[in-house]
Amino acid sequence: MQTQPLVKYQIIPPQQQRLVLKLLRKNLLFLLLIPAAGAFFGFYKAYRIPNVYKAQSQFLYKGDQSDMLGGKYGGNPYAMYRGFTDGENQKRILKSHDLIGDVIDRLDFQVTYYLVGRIRKTIQYPDARAFKIEVDSIFPEMVGRPIGIEFGEQNINISYTWDREEVIEQFPYNEYIQSKRFIFSITPYGSRSISEFKNWPSKYEVVINSRERLINQFRSKLQVDIDNKTTIITPSISDQSVDRAVDFLDTLAVVYAKFTTRQKREENKRSLEFIESQIASVTESINQSEYEVEGVKNSNSIINLSAEQSRYNEKLVEYQDEVLRLDMELNKLKQLKNYLDEASEKNFMPPSVYIPEQDAFLQEKLSQLYEVIQQRETDLLSATTENPRVKQNEQIFQKIRAELLEYINKSEKALKESRNQIQRMIRRYEGNLKALPQSQREILNIERRIAVNEKLYNYLLEQRATKIIEGASISPEFEILDSARSYGIIGPNRKKMIQDNFLIGLGIVIAIGAIRFFFLDRIESVQELKDNTNKNVIVGIPKFTEMKDFNDPEYLNSDQAFALRKLRTGIQFMASSSNRDQKLLLVTSMYPSEGKTFVSSSLGNLHSLSGKRVVIVDFDLHKPNLHKQFGLDKNIAGLSMVLTGHSSYEESYQEINENLHILTSGPLPPNPSELVIREETIALIEKLKGLYDVVILDTPPVAPVTDAKVLMKIADINMVVMNGKHATRRNLGLVEDLVEEVGSGHTGIVFNAIRTPMLMALYGKYAYKYGYNYGYNYGYAYEYQYRYGKTKK
Repeated sequence: MQTQPLVKYQIIPPQQQRLVLKLLRKNLLFLLLIPAAGAFFGFYKAYRIPNVYKAQSQFLYKGDQSDMLGGKYGGNPYAMYRGFTDGENQKRILKSHDLIGDVIDRLDFQVTYYLVGRIRKTIQYPDARAFKIEVDSIFPEMVGRPIGIEFGEQNINISYTWDREEVIEQFPYNEYIQSKRFIFSITPYGSRSISEFKNWPSKYEVVINSRERLINQFRSKLQVDIDNKTTIITPSISDQSVDRAVDFLDTLAVVYAKFTTRQKREENKRSLEFIESQIASVTESINQSEYEVEGVKNSNSIINLSAEQSRYNEKLVEYQDEVLRLDMELNKLKQLKNYLDEASEKNFMPPSVYIPEQDAFLQEKLSQLYEVIQQRETDLLSATTENPRVKQNEQIFQKIRAELLEYINKSEKALKESRNQIQRMIRRYEGNLKALPQSQREILNIERRIAVNEKLYNYLLEQRATKIIEGASISPEFEILDSARSYGIIGPNRKKMIQDNFLIGLGIVIAIGAIRFFFLDRIESVQELKDNTNKNVIVGIPKFTEMKDFNDPEYLNSDQAFALRKLRTGIQFMASSSNRDQKLLLVTSMYPSEGKTFVSSSLGNLHSLSGKRVVIVDFDLHKPNLHKQFGLDKNIAGLSMVLTGHSSYEESYQEINENLHILTSGPLPPNPSELVIREETIALIEKLKGLYDVVILDTPPVAPVTDAKVLMKIADINMVVMNGKHATRRNLGLVEDLVEEVGSGHTGIVFNAIRTPMLMALYGKYAYKYGYNYGYNYGYAYEYQYRYGKTKK
């Protein structure tokens, strides 16, 4: 049985591991400092914010629970009205502008007092106040602005901000604070005098509030929760002062109680007024009738009535009583019609005595009308007449009103027909009594009126007593289950603020890391460069500041020298793998200051130390640097003179040692790119290949000029130098395009000036600018002027 070889699995490939470690290493300082700074800022900000307390109370909303009161002519037909049964209505009422305004008017909230500490301000209410401000007048612009108060040796110092400038004013003690923008007095609490505040160490701040500002402020802070299943209302408020929050809720309960009983008390008052007017009228009628009876009795002799006549008289009394009752019903309907004609301008219901007894339909419709009126009044507390809900309510109101008027008209017609029938019966019985003398009939008529009025009088007295009892029993439509009390500190959530600021800092670090990764990412090692390209990477050279002496044995054992030897070995490997010679080597870069001249010089030195004859040619006829690399001060004769025929090669090169020669650029020509493509250039290179073992061409950067591309086609080995400072993925893509264009088999990348990353380094996006200009006066010699970058005249 064969055993399967063990396969090593890696969750994260090495390339990705290196990428993660690089990201952590490059952003470690940010990762440590920014979230910590965010947490510290969150702690400081949380400590500056004063504590916020919550106060809460609970109401049990009962609605209208009046009992029906019995009686011959009915009880209270409004007992069936439900009032505010919708929990959302109660919520809107409690948070309404007018109701909160009434609460504010009952409390001393106009001025808010603060004790100013080193870091935060603490509200002072009410016993903690050291003094009280009485405001006489104030500019509207100063409302809501903090006013600082400090007590000095001789004066009271007042400070505030006006037009973005701090204003400081001084006022003597025991005088009004009469500024240009406000006038108020300072009165100490207790038995102290204002002079005792001299050199008081504490600093205070006051804010003078307008009524509207306070209403909006407390409306926004007030929360009302409704449990519709149990009709429990839970108002709560958060404030910097727990005592102020409790006072507000207690006063809110008083104002809300007054609001819920207002409608009942107004209706009861109107009913009593109507009953009193009817009693006065009936009393006057009874007194007048009694006076008439006495007059008739004194002037005429009275005879006794027969049994039959007495029965007729009793029937007349009953019928007249019924007529009077029908007249009262008709009068009620008339008053109700008058009310409905003006109902759109009223926000109350008619007195209950207007409603005919035992009329279920009328009571039901009036109940609906009442609810619509109350709903409209509730909506108008927080909305205008243009609100869609208010308009819809108005449409419902008009529909119910029309139905009521139609029903009242029909009821009036029926009552009048009943009255006419009774009147006919009265006339019949009055005919049966015509046999009586005139005086006797007058007395009977008057006594019947008295009897009817007395019944009405007793009924009105009963109704008045009922209304008085109802008025005395009117109570708020809610019961306080839990009076206002503190529920402790609810804010700020300092732990959450610290966590949030820490997470914000962490988010900033992630954003910085992402930006650096996608836009500012710099390749930092040879391995990372190989991970990001499939092109040939020959070697990586560590960064050092200046050209070293290759004759120094100590330097030859350094890391830089080892890297350069590895470069030489890499060139040999490339030459053998691509079946090319390694005599003509070309060094270039994409941009200036990549280190191509350093690579050319170092490679030439190494080859010369191995005994090979080497020549380095400075083909950068735009901005030459080769002569500076070897410390050659003069650049008179050189490549430009040779290519233009003004000098021979033998007259132009300079000898560094017996194996290393340098052909500098010479005077800068006006047409360097045209010189490179001449046949003389090819001839010179062929000549040098015959004279030397290794020919190294130091060419200009590829991005600004194309000179190097022309020479790369004839070179055996091409080297594109990429500086570690500028090695980004974007630039690497440009290098890859160049390598692909000239042939990747004999072209490689030299990663130069590899830096050791520093934790405190912040790298910006590198922008390259490379340009040139030139000018000349043509004669027997050249005069050249050339600069890289922006040319200044």
